[in-house]
Amino acid sequence: MTTNQPTRTQPAHTPGPWACFNRDGDRTFKRWGVQGANGRRVCWVENARPQSEANARLIAAAPSLLEACKRVRDGLDAGEHPGPFASILDAAIARAEGGEG
Repeated sequence: MTTNQPTRTQPAHTPGPWACFNRDGDRTFKRWGVQGANGRRVCWVENARPQSEANARLIAAAPSLLEACKRVRDGLDAGEHPGPFASILDAAIARAEGGEG
């Protein structure tokens, strides 16, 4: 039986890296987009607040941040005592992958 469930090599999200762009190439227009490595739009961030660009850049960094969390978490598993950060990373990874965290 074939399953469509994502695996470690096939994430459920659009594969990264993602990039942030301004629709009109003008920072005065407050419509920022995020696109995947395949060139397809992931989302739009629209509003007239000054945080629009920062929000879009944070969203665009999501795949890289998730991968960094996973690598650090894997590194913690290699030690004898993962320490207090293991549960923080586990929760962040779970939220990013659609679970509870």
